[in-house]
Amino acid sequence: MLRRTTPEQVGTLHPESAEAEAALTRFSEFMRDLKPDQVRAQACDVYGDAAILYDTLTTRIGNAAIRDYFARTAEKAEAVRIEIQEAVPHGHDWYLRWNMAITWKLFSRHTTESVGMSHIRFGGDGRVALHYDFWDSGSHFYQHIPLLGWVIRQIKRRA
Repeated sequence: MLRRTTPEQVGTLHPESAEAEAALTRFSEFMRDLKPDQVRAQACDVYGDAAILYDTLTTRIGNAAIRDYFARTAEKAEAVRIEIQEAVPHGHDWYLRWNMAITWKLFSRHTTESVGMSHIRFGGDGRVALHYDFWDSGSHFYQHIPLLGWVIRQIKRRA
């Protein structure tokens, strides 16, 4: 069972602080154009030691695990671009609306695009303590995998 963290447990930055604004900028720049070398060099500056990433595809705990996950994703792609469209603070959290485009090496350089939301909480050190993503992996990832994609498209047609 996944455990939830509270602001008190992670010593969060309040979103209206200058430190939180700087943390949000650092996070946004990190996610903008993911490349393997950039991820390996910067992930530990962006994610806290005990950070938790809940993604539609995986759960990772700790900045090393998160770094490795993003680096492997970037290695499988020609390009990974995430553009944050809007950042809304609420309490100790940020809610981000974003667009993601991934050009995959494996799928004949096919580009998948998706829209998603992230729930972000920064720790007292300005690094991400909690990163929870919400996006439709079926429409924007799995349906482009040969055979599996055909099955997903058939299910969608019947719905």
